[in-house]
Amino acid sequence: MYRPDQVQRGMKRLMLRLPALRQRLRELVAEEGEAQLLCGAFDEAAGALDELRKRNAATNILEEYEEICAEIEEDLLRLCSRSRRV
Repeated sequence: MYRPDQVQRGMKRLMLRLPALRQRLRELVAEEGEAQLLCGAFDEAAGALDELRKRNAATNILEEYEEICAEIEEDLLRLCSRSRRV
């Protein structure tokens, strides 16, 4: 489980990336453990990606972290669409 500050940072990063889902993200994070995990994971992955970019890391490592961030975004989008249907 991620600390509350990690979840909040991840949620804010995702809100910047997915502005149309800002309100829905707030709701999901308040009510769904899965959304909290995804936000915490996004904070961790995006933070690592930022650090790797600062250090001019190898392209393949950067691409791997970019893919991880994109996958987390996709998982969150699926969660948003799934929870709206219920």
